[in-house]
Amino acid sequence: MLQQLLQGAAQQPDLDVQTDAQQQQQQQQQRRQRQGLGFDVVFLDHSKNDYLPDLQRLEQLGLVGPGSTVLADNVVYPGAPGFLEYLDSSGRYKTQLLRAKYEYEQAWNPNWEPNKEDAMSVSVCLDAGL
Repeated sequence: MLQQLLQGAAQQPDLDVQTDAQQQQQQQQQRRQRQGLGFDVVFLDHSKNDYLPDLQRLEQLGLVGPGSTVLADNVVYPGAPGFLEYLDSSGRYKTQLLRAKYEYEQAWNPNWEPNKEDAMSVSVCLDAGL
């Protein structure tokens, strides 16, 4: 479903969909920075430990700034260390948590608790602050 959505979105002339490998993505980010272009929307759904440093890198590059929306999945469980605290303490973001159940079953895990509470964060950057 996501692949179909991204393929359709990529056909829009004013939309730039970023799904490349990390090295290629960094090259594209640097090119966007040189061109003075920032992201309207960033969706984080990768290694949870990387949410905070990746967001800070995008901020430093000027790719996330006032008006940018940052969506991040699984911020409560398994959680993204320091990410929500940063959004809250920076004073730069207005954040809303959309509550949901964790979407992956882990029947193989003897400590698994079904229907674990989770959330997706939706944060709008209000101030560049850098």
